[in-house]
Amino acid sequence: MNESPNSIFIIDDHNLVIDGIRLIIQSDSRLEFVGYASSYNDAMTKLRALSKFPDVLICDYRLPDGTGDELASRLKEMNYNFKYIFLSMIMEGRIIRNCWRNGCDAFLGKNVHAKELLSAIQTVLKGKRYISREQSLLLKEDTGQRIEDVLSKREKEVLECILEGLPSKEIADKLSISKRTVDNHRQNILNKTGSRNTAGLVSNFRK
Repeated sequence: MNESPNSIFIIDDHNLVIDGIRLIIQSDSRLEFVGYASSYNDAMTKLRALSKFPDVLICDYRLPDGTGDELASRLKEMNYNFKYIFLSMIMEGRIIRNCWRNGCDAFLGKNVHAKELLSAIQTVLKGKRYISREQSLLLKEDTGQRIEDVLSKREKEVLECILEGLPSKEIADKLSISKRTVDNHRQNILNKTGSRNTAGLVSNFRK
């Protein structure tokens, strides 16, 4: 028996963007387009009217009556369970960092290719966060800021252990978590920092 496709809802005030993303979603049998909204208030109304909340929201960072992270925070306060992907024309470390702090699962520029958008969707559906190498570099170059700012408290602890040269098993023992959890944190750290592997990660952060 085939699994039901994951539902996707788009929030953007440009019809061309909505139509483009909808075509990309409809090209993947694993995904299902279930609706769209053009503003913060429109999204709140339409999402509440759905019989089942979407698995993924793809939202413009700048909306006519608010911002994407304000919408995400409001929906999370209402205990909706979903993955959140921000889109933006403005690629600034400050904005990207703010989105991560407000619980986004992926941040993409509006010039993103279809293949990368689909990859980001599948990544967040697996419970991981997605950040491109380009955005990782923007965060690093943002004056006075560090890429570590987008890591969770536990991810920072795992990163410190990695930099000490500890293998996953020893990290798990030290932090009293499972090795599988360590491996998940390790992959999230690689995704967020744009590192291809552990060696690249260590090279980026070694003082």
